[in-house]
Amino acid sequence: MDLPDTALIDSIDIAKHLGVSQKTVKRWSRGGAMPKGRRLGPRLLRWHRKEIETWIKEGCPKVNGGPE
Repeated sequence: MDLPDTALIDSIDIAKHLGVSQKTVKRWSRGGAMPKGRRLGPRLLRWHRKEIETWIKEGCPKVNGGPE
């Protein structure tokens, strides 16, 4: 991904990068299989790009928690 370190990305961007569906990303997030997303509104969930890149570089380890 070629965005600033402070960029927020959505489940569509993460799904494309990982080659999975958007539904899978949301399921992983709810189940604690990936870093927590940040709620920016009742239906708006985003992740810090840098946090997701680090998670991917570490081999996508399971983490605890769902969206904030």
